[in-house]
Amino acid sequence: MAQNSFVQSAERIFSIMEILAERGPMTLTAISKELGLHKTTVSRLAGSLISMGYAKRNPDGRYALTFKMLGLAGRMLEKTDIISLSRPHIERLAEISGETVHFVRREGIWIVYIDKVE
Repeated sequence: MAQNSFVQSAERIFSIMEILAERGPMTLTAISKELGLHKTTVSRLAGSLISMGYAKRNPDGRYALTFKMLGLAGRMLEKTDIISLSRPHIERLAEISGETVHFVRREGIWIVYIDKVE
């Protein structure tokens, strides 16, 4: 299989995931029409998503995403240094406003301070 077909398959799989994330559960026909792909192609790609756990076929026949992607996102966030990412924005906001900026996370009725720029 040529490299281009691997890229094309990946693009199509992500297109299916994106449309399902945006629109919610859809039939094979609806996905096919929306993406301009043959139903057999969409069926094959959706089958791959299902076998990998990223999608499921509901009892009504519509395809939907699972929460597996959220697990990936969660693991990615665990490895992300949120302070390094947010610090330039907090500093800029403090500079523009002339005020102290607190970066906090809400936990129920409590606030947990993560970073602060004076």
